[in-house]
Amino acid sequence: MKHAPRFCLTAVMLSLLPASLAAQVYIVDANNGPGTNFTDLPQAIAAVPDGATLRVRSGKYTPFTVSGKGLTVLAEGTVGWKAGGTVQITGTAPNQLVLLRGFEVPPQGVHVKQARGAVVLERWKLGLFRVATNDVLIEHSANVHVHECDLVTPYPMRASLGRVATGAVVASVQSVVQISRSRLVGVDGRKGMGPRSETGSTGLSLLDSRCLLIASTVAGGRGGPGCVALAACSADGGIGGVGAHVTKSTLIALGSPISGGQGGARDCANPHSCSCPGPGGVGIEITDSTVTIFGATPSGGAAGGTTCAVVPGAQASLKGKNTIWGGPMTQAPEASVEGTQARNQSVALTLRADAGSLAWLMASTNPAITPLDPVIYGSVLSAPQLVLGVFAVPASSKLQIPWKVPSSFPLGVAQFGQFLVLDQTGLWTSNTFPLIVAQ
Repeated sequence: MKHAPRFCLTAVMLSLLPASLAAQVYIVDANNGPGTNFTDLPQAIAAVPDGATLRVRSGKYTPFTVSGKGLTVLAEGTVGWKAGGTVQITGTAPNQLVLLRGFEVPPQGVHVKQARGAVVLERWKLGLFRVATNDVLIEHSANVHVHECDLVTPYPMRASLGRVATGAVVASVQSVVQISRSRLVGVDGRKGMGPRSETGSTGLSLLDSRCLLIASTVAGGRGGPGCVALAACSADGGIGGVGAHVTKSTLIALGSPISGGQGGARDCANPHSCSCPGPGGVGIEITDSTVTIFGATPSGGAAGGTTCAVVPGAQASLKGKNTIWGGPMTQAPEASVEGTQARNQSVALTLRADAGSLAWLMASTNPAITPLDPVIYGSVLSAPQLVLGVFAVPASSKLQIPWKVPSSFPLGVAQFGQFLVLDQTGLWTSNTFPLIVAQ
């Protein structure tokens, strides 16, 4: 087995981040604690310079817009919203990075539009109250990363408060998107007045877009439950939501299950009548697209019951002219940073991949990615400034490169890593992952 070469990781990582690149770091604190620069996000974002970093302490804040400016905004602790609204990122230049970490999706969603620079949404989650048709809408944007996001309505309110089961959790229109280590589960339908309750919503929708999906779960929402109560509702169970809509797009899915939503349950609480359950949702609907799937076959949603001849959803629905191929995969090339990203703390740059694979670590301050189909499966960092290796993935299928963040590491500047993986079947890329030290 080949071993990792000897090198000073601290030195090479620091070489990517000269002191002249250190960002200005500001504190946003709704409670105006020690060291506070701003008490709300809109005023902070308007005032700080391009390339600044905002550390946001626990509290409730007003949704904000980032327009024509590169920013890193890091939520620390429990951060929520004190009003409805939308978080928007728009009009950025190719050299401007917007990285937003650790937030809850506001009631009217997140909207990324006409962003020519990279946009990274990391560690986001959904709240109970949502009114947006699409929780995350990406339009006409060149390089959007959705990383380690848990976009599932919190149990037990999966039907959500205020949200009609339409649209998708993530919708991309004429954009390039990478989704990694995330969950996208559609909203459950609600009871209706007949003939059938609401259909569950979609997990992922792509229109004229390119999407790389790595180590993620995508599913449609459950159909709304049937109901027979007089004067209140009368409907059979709703249809499960489609897992993914792919239209005039390219989708590469590595180790990412895609499934339709379960059909709505029947209701037999009324002793004189009983509704029928709903059929399961289609796993993936593909229209005039190129789809490559390795490691997880799409599946239709289960039927809501066994009566009324209701059936599970189809694995796939195909329309137009499509190119579809794939194969088995034991472990998708899945990358992450484990540990606290702060000075004098130890972290591990981690890759999960098939045992015995060979891997190279690449790093860059620019997270832009470029497809190299069909030579490499995935998308490669466009301008890597550092390549280290070769490393052998151990029998545990988990490669870890330890690193203690030095006290001299520049604050507030994001660096991005990615692994290039060679196994018996070909050359693959992992997802990119951000590393940023802000304190």
